[in-house]
Amino acid sequence: MLLKVFVTLCMTCAYAEDIKTCSADDSSCSLDPSPRSYFSFGTNWTLPDALFSNEQSEVEGHLMTVVTGAVPPQLSGSLYRNGAGIYSLDAKRRVNNIIDGLSKIYCWNFKEGQVKMTAKFLRSSIYNDSIEAGSLTTMKHMGEIHPKLTKWEKLKSAFLSDVPDNNNIAMWDLAEGAGVAATTENPQYIDVARKSLHYQRKYNPYSEGTRFYEKEILSASHFNRISMTGNSYNYKLVIPKDMGLLSRQTPRYDVYEYSTGKDKEVITKLIGSVPVTFDDMNIIHSIGVTPNYIILPRFNMFMKMKDPTNVGENIYWDARKPNVFEVLSIKDGIRKSFKFNPAEGQHIINSFERKNEKGELEIIIDYPIRIYKVDFSEEVIYDYLNVDWLKDPKFMYSQSEIDPFGKCHLKRYTINMATGLNTERDIPVLWSPATGTMIEFPIINPNYRGKEYCFVYLHAWNKDLNNGMGLLKVDICKETSVKWEEHDKFPMEPIFVPDDTKQAEDDGYIVSPVYDSGNNKSYLYVWNAKNLKVVAKLASPFVVPFSLHGIWLNESD
Repeated sequence: MLLKVFVTLCMTCAYAEDIKTCSADDSSCSLDPSPRSYFSFGTNWTLPDALFSNEQSEVEGHLMTVVTGAVPPQLSGSLYRNGAGIYSLDAKRRVNNIIDGLSKIYCWNFKEGQVKMTAKFLRSSIYNDSIEAGSLTTMKHMGEIHPKLTKWEKLKSAFLSDVPDNNNIAMWDLAEGAGVAATTENPQYIDVARKSLHYQRKYNPYSEGTRFYEKEILSASHFNRISMTGNSYNYKLVIPKDMGLLSRQTPRYDVYEYSTGKDKEVITKLIGSVPVTFDDMNIIHSIGVTPNYIILPRFNMFMKMKDPTNVGENIYWDARKPNVFEVLSIKDGIRKSFKFNPAEGQHIINSFERKNEKGELEIIIDYPIRIYKVDFSEEVIYDYLNVDWLKDPKFMYSQSEIDPFGKCHLKRYTINMATGLNTERDIPVLWSPATGTMIEFPIINPNYRGKEYCFVYLHAWNKDLNNGMGLLKVDICKETSVKWEEHDKFPMEPIFVPDDTKQAEDDGYIVSPVYDSGNNKSYLYVWNAKNLKVVAKLASPFVVPFSLHGIWLNESD
């Protein structure tokens, strides 16, 4: 049964009397809204069906042709991206969610004004078994799978198969100077070679906190690090194998620091743990890191151990509980918990420490967040990545129960470590249309991770207007914005590449593949990060389907 409709996130909840909020729509707030960046998404855009379809081409070291502009010669490194490349191999079986498609990894290597492209499918066990069988193998899945798995297939997938290794979400340089790791929402990673993308190894870094009667079921797809140390951070959600029936153990989040050894091996260090109950386990897709703290943001996306095969059925939205941010000291693992108003957040913008006017230490955490129309829903949240819906111009997300594209804005959370008080406020909505445009996939200058910053670059996506997409630069300090869009052009997550010959925070470039639905071709774009003007456009040898996340690594990294 649906509960009351959410009117606004800025209502103060009974459980958080000390929480202060400031909505951009509240005229009593001191915020001074600035002119918005207007996107001209419309039904005259050609649907980008190829973005959500099979593309099985592979290539290695293809020299890309410059169509317009010139590649800045100071760009020296590689852009890596990870995403779905195969949704079906035959008429027998298909998946229809971006998260379930077989992983395809891309590398665009920049050197001396030229770009060479490599694209390879991740040679995971799931991929190898599927290719050998000529049909998608039995697998755990987030969205729908057609036809549905039989009882035997479910049993095989749940209990007889290895840990799923279709790592198709993100990329990270976990062992610096070694390969590049393909990641997903479990703590098993696959390294590929930096240039050729050839399979190197599959591994789960050592876990000093996990006992023989426990198993690790979840971690963030996104590692985080601060520029000052270079160490990486993530968590592992650990549960007892017997669900606590005999062991009397409960789940917990073990938080780890990862560094690189002299032989480029991954060294782990347990920072601390966050105990939870079985009915209080959250999906945590990204975490915050500052020089002295790790922030585990437990937004209102919960999970239960209901279906061992259809993972999406285990995830639900519950705004009847508060958000809880767990803050752990990197030095000694001491933990403090802070409650905030309900919201749903996936990708952190940044987190940093500062002193307020009283000299008290504050931790700042910025996120793009969404507010759903209902307090509780067991509707599969990740169905917004359902490719059948994304290709259907008649399907309106605004009519769905959750409407993930509905009410999106940027949120600043402030935690006072001296007083224990916390506040939250909305950063003004600096884009239009505000309703229906999902602002996500934030990226900043990586040299500013864990530091005070001003600029964030985001991906704009309006499903109900023919999947219109664009890019947005927001200056949080001055509350201004700049946008980029072109008719029938569909960019992906922006990646920031610093220009090391200059010093300003936004001195650099944005790089991303862009699909042109007008001619059914893909291109690699390079933008000036200051004004989002196109610097270079290069032709791809084939269509690059929608991929979720990427990373830039300098040639010297």
